[in-house]
Amino acid sequence: MKNRRQSKGAPPPPTPARRSALDPADFSLDPQRKVSKRNGPRRAAPTRHFRYRGRHARDFVPEADPPPASAALPPQVSRALRAAGPKKPTGRIGQGQPRYRHKTVLESPQWGIKGPNQKIHQKGSIPKQESPNNPIAALDKKFLWHPFTQQSEWEKGDPIVIRSARGSTFTDTRGRTYIDGVSSLWVTAHGHRHPALDRAVRRQLARMAHTTFLGLTHEPAARLGQALVDIAPSGLSRVFYSDNGATSVEVALKMAFQYWAHRSEHRAEYLALEGSYHGDTLGAVSVGGIAAFHKTFRPLLFKAHFAPAPHCYRCPFRKKSPQPELRSGDEPTNVRAPRPGDKREETGCRWECLRGAEKLIKARRKRLAAAILEPIVQGASGMRVMPRGYLKGFERLCRQYGILLVADEVATGFGRTGRMFAVEQEGVRPDFLCVAKALTGGYLPLAATLTTQKIYRTFLGRYEDFKAFFHGHSYTANPLACAVALENLKVFKREKTLERLAEKRQWMTDYLKQIADHPNVGQVRQAGFMGGIELVADKTTHRPFPAAARRGAQFCRQALQKGAWLRPLGDVIVLMPPLGISQKDWTSLIAALGLT
Repeated sequence: MKNRRQSKGAPPPPTPARRSALDPADFSLDPQRKVSKRNGPRRAAPTRHFRYRGRHARDFVPEADPPPASAALPPQVSRALRAAGPKKPTGRIGQGQPRYRHKTVLESPQWGIKGPNQKIHQKGSIPKQESPNNPIAALDKKFLWHPFTQQSEWEKGDPIVIRSARGSTFTDTRGRTYIDGVSSLWVTAHGHRHPALDRAVRRQLARMAHTTFLGLTHEPAARLGQALVDIAPSGLSRVFYSDNGATSVEVALKMAFQYWAHRSEHRAEYLALEGSYHGDTLGAVSVGGIAAFHKTFRPLLFKAHFAPAPHCYRCPFRKKSPQPELRSGDEPTNVRAPRPGDKREETGCRWECLRGAEKLIKARRKRLAAAILEPIVQGASGMRVMPRGYLKGFERLCRQYGILLVADEVATGFGRTGRMFAVEQEGVRPDFLCVAKALTGGYLPLAATLTTQKIYRTFLGRYEDFKAFFHGHSYTANPLACAVALENLKVFKREKTLERLAEKRQWMTDYLKQIADHPNVGQVRQAGFMGGIELVADKTTHRPFPAAARRGAQFCRQALQKGAWLRPLGDVIVLMPPLGISQKDWTSLIAALGLT
């Protein structure tokens, strides 16, 4: 039957000229080849990608412009395709295998996706190893400025340029694969490229990428707000969006100040803990207790008071030898709130850390707008794990003296300690809850500050009262970020992430117990699936290595050569892989550490 075009008398479409056979030069293994022996000078052939359909080289077929079925491949082409065909996995760095893996990361079996997903590169050739001075690294060194990085050292090095990531691993532009041992700075929840989160971004992108939240609203933000309130500790019923951990803390600090102002009380001071870290904006820095990060900016900051940190390993009031601080996350939540002066059997102290906090609160209670702390774990100061009961005792002091309590769960939230939020470990109900990092599963920047209806109501009034909360950002409640965050929470429920995490927390406990007696391991610390290993020069006296020795950095460089990416905090090695890590990847990770 003639088609419609032919029936109307239209001329048939022109048939493109076709050579009788494929030119072997089109599949040359020499990427510099620009001349065809048959046709003379020609333009470089376009990049061709091939789709894998089986076990052999012949099962690689081009995704576009396939050759006619009747066209036979010349022997030269067949050999080229076989040479560039699928390879067996070569293992990770440090396992005595070639450094180039022909394909990037295989699909993660934990998500039910099977089989390789391989490609032949341009002209069927195997890509060459990039030189240390690769073009992306050169551009980086010329134009970029990295956070928390001494650029003079960075510019002398050979940066790792990441090309792709999936599951618990990422791959650089040289084809080398690494275990992501710190969840890309604690943000990746279930793993890289989770299929459900990928789909959530695509679905939302098909509708809308962004719209202002000033005077408008949208479905992803509204539904995410409901979902956050549903899983948050009792009493938290209002959600204010921002874009990162520091801004979520800024929101809480400003809300606390304005809350007291609406009650005609001027309270412009805050209580925090020594060694605390709450972000790098000026308000967050004001309540930060790490001098190396913050001392330069002290002239710009508002007033804050710092109570002694509950860090038993280096506590001057400890009467007994330090023990590993291992909180698996399975402990009962009905914790008795200790009082300053009570004796703690494990250390022989009398909760002097709580006594220090009480002394400051009593002295400044009429001026304190709020007290802020990182529940259970002080992350940036070295994964310091609080002794059981401290958090509950700190909350009791705040309630006793009428101080608002801010829980900074930017790092500890979303399952890291074994429960959705760390405050649940001791049944604490804060006035503000700050969340970010893993809120979107590691996909897009988004943060939220949750607070109570009591605080929310003090901001209500007539327009001319100017009681509104004057704070916001251009990308507040970005729809893409809200959509993927909402799907992230659904994944937690659908895949029973917290329930399945119990076994993985035990993996970490067993490993940390195994290395606790190593002569250079001062203390091991754990809170759920967050771990810290403090390296020391002398285990008996707890003497640290000189700062200039940079033993933590050296340790992580050695692990990198074995295929594990870690970023230390001084001489404390951080272990915080994605919650969805497989047992195989976990085994590879701890093997790369080399302490057993």
